[in-house]
Amino acid sequence: MDNLIPSWQSQGRTPPQYHNRGCEIPDTHLRGITLEVLEDLANFVSSELNSGYHISDGYSQQNVSMETVNLYHVNDHFVKPLTQRDNCSFVELACSQCTPPRYFLSHWWGTPLMDTIRMLKLHRETCKEVDRFEDNAAYTVWICTFANRQHSLEELSATDYLDTPFARAILSEQCRGTVLLLNELNATPFTRSWCIFEAFVSLTHAKSKGPEPAHHSRRRTRPYRLDAATIISKGQCDSAGESNERCAGLLIGLTEFDESGVLTAANDNKLSMVTDHEISANGENPAGSAWFPLQVAMTGIRLNILHARATMESDEQNIRLWVGDKADEINAALRKGFVRPALKAAVLACNVVMLREIFESQIIPNEALVRIVGELDLLTTLLSSSFVKKEECTPQRDQEVAECIRCLLSNGCDPNYPYMGLESMVHPLGVALVTKMHESARVLLEFGADPKKLGIVDLLSVSYKDCPDDILDTLREHGVVMKGRCMRACYPCCVCVWFCSYLCELKGALFSQSS
Repeated sequence: MDNLIPSWQSQGRTPPQYHNRGCEIPDTHLRGITLEVLEDLANFVSSELNSGYHISDGYSQQNVSMETVNLYHVNDHFVKPLTQRDNCSFVELACSQCTPPRYFLSHWWGTPLMDTIRMLKLHRETCKEVDRFEDNAAYTVWICTFANRQHSLEELSATDYLDTPFARAILSEQCRGTVLLLNELNATPFTRSWCIFEAFVSLTHAKSKGPEPAHHSRRRTRPYRLDAATIISKGQCDSAGESNERCAGLLIGLTEFDESGVLTAANDNKLSMVTDHEISANGENPAGSAWFPLQVAMTGIRLNILHARATMESDEQNIRLWVGDKADEINAALRKGFVRPALKAAVLACNVVMLREIFESQIIPNEALVRIVGELDLLTTLLSSSFVKKEECTPQRDQEVAECIRCLLSNGCDPNYPYMGLESMVHPLGVALVTKMHESARVLLEFGADPKKLGIVDLLSVSYKDCPDDILDTLREHGVVMKGRCMRACYPCCVCVWFCSYLCELKGALFSQSS
């Protein structure tokens, strides 16, 4: 039978770290919290769950575990009981002094507490480099669950939305950016009115270089950043051919675009990835590589803030009133930020339906999409993904890849855009031939792939004995086949030919310089 009262309360005791109120912070928007304080709370929650205290989820009717306990549970079962005596916020209870927020957290309360910590840890370690600070204590976040006094929420009913603690925290002097936490699969914050409101304030007011509202006398002289973090499920994203543990992914500078609408984030949208195992092993956040999950990125592309909902209808109505005619502007800004990761993720998933949707959405100009395909070398990535994952190249897989290639090329992508490797350029056609994706090779040739541009690595690697006659005929027309067969048949000759080619190129370069 579930306990109705937490063990620390039923036994007449409060955990030592929460015996006395640590400080009083009259201004709600200045109540930042560090990850260390948040982790202390997580340890307390874990100890209570391990001691036999059960929490039943109101939706699933299942008992929650440490991996599934979310901020709804934490607020009802821990924050409110702990802060009831002093009618204070959790920040005022657990912190010894005021720590103004450096970042603002926009999130859905249903996100598991441990996932929240995972995402914030990755954000902290990334921000140390981007924002140039070293001390963990300098990373302070405004989180409504812990900043608001949960027993007295009158501030939330402010007539002017700029007077709400949410807006004031975002616009505060120390706040450098908003981090949007997107839970896996359905990215729920995109459907929550308060999250949309926070994005609205971040994009329309905080990024402004003009005067701040009356209660903010300064002008913002630094760029305000909107970052997005998400959760990558175990085994859902490969890095260097090894399956990941459950981890976090991050996009820095979600709404920073160039003139053509292409995201210009410093990390090129290649995510830093960290697993719990790596953190616990050495206490650091070693960088791995991952890409934003396809479903989350596609949800970002499809978002419409007018469809967002709030728990209280009055909140929903107020937020729609506040956003007003800015809805289309906010939709466009947020959608743009997810085009690049969605394009990459759709290629990795070999999902032609979503590739078509990205091109047809016209969120950014078609020429900008084509540029992204080239910059990220998506043709070669598409062709080599099965090989890297050590999957068998079946006719069905070849057909799926061919359809994706047709989608990319029919929208203007270059079939001859090579991958710049360490030693040589690898041509998409060469990759298709090496991996025996013959249908994909046909599509590349149909759209103008030039066999004469095959590099030495391509020619050394391709086996022509299994090549269909129609492809051999096309290659023969370009004078490639016999040369390749000779190189393939006699490996020592390959080395000689390569060396001679290198000497010829070197001689040509020296001759051109001398002339």
